[in-house]
Amino acid sequence: MLKLCVADRLGIYVDAVYGNIAQHNGTTLFLSQVLYTIQIYADFAGYSLMAIGCGKLLGIELQTNFIRPYLSKTVTEFWRRWHISLTTWFRDYIYFPLGGNRVKKMRWIMNIMIVFIISGLWHGAAYTFLIWGALHGICMILERLLYRDKMKQISDRITFPNVIRIFITFNIVSLAWIFFRTANISDAFEIIGKIFTSTGKIFLDADSMVYGFAFVALLFLKDFMDEFFPGKVLLFNNKHLVVRWISYVAVVCLILLFGVLDGGSFIYFQF
Repeated sequence: MLKLCVADRLGIYVDAVYGNIAQHNGTTLFLSQVLYTIQIYADFAGYSLMAIGCGKLLGIELQTNFIRPYLSKTVTEFWRRWHISLTTWFRDYIYFPLGGNRVKKMRWIMNIMIVFIISGLWHGAAYTFLIWGALHGICMILERLLYRDKMKQISDRITFPNVIRIFITFNIVSLAWIFFRTANISDAFEIIGKIFTSTGKIFLDADSMVYGFAFVALLFLKDFMDEFFPGKVLLFNNKHLVVRWISYVAVVCLILLFGVLDGGSFIYFQF
């Protein structure tokens, strides 16, 4: 459902806007970028969950690849929750061999930037990916310098400061995704420039937005409940067989009725 009802549904709108950047104002471009931020999460998380499910059918246990990344309170925390398999690989085989954080401050800063620049280039040999990686590296460095050891003291509870932190982190990550999504730097800076200078009516695509927003709300509700009220609402893991089967049938019906069944390949197939 993540892939067909969320990612591919939002992708219709995002592709329409990004396919003609010059004709859209900053308001539409901002909305499309927020939707792309959700699209790439739903697309890749759905892909990862399917891989985990296929692995289980073969008796193979694959690690969890996403843990509600858009509820992160810092960019540092985001990278503990996003694409965990790749992040773990970079940590074990690049960051730690370089010395990790057990080195002098300037060397640590260099280590972080090396890891994230390589992460950007891993996705593609383009300046857009390099900038995307560098932006995350810079944010992690600034967080470490500003928070120091206080980062470990940030609570996991729903508090107003944490809501602000989640909002700020989401927007930082979303801004960085612009460079990931665009084909070249000039398009990326045109989008950013319009977001901050050009307002206007939002481009509407009724079907994509109505259905897409409905499933985004379901995704947010599930992630919110899993994050702050774990184990309170169980559907597929419910102890009652009837509840489990009603959940299975409901998901299948939603996919068949509202899923985009010809949405194409996964975003991360290109990497």
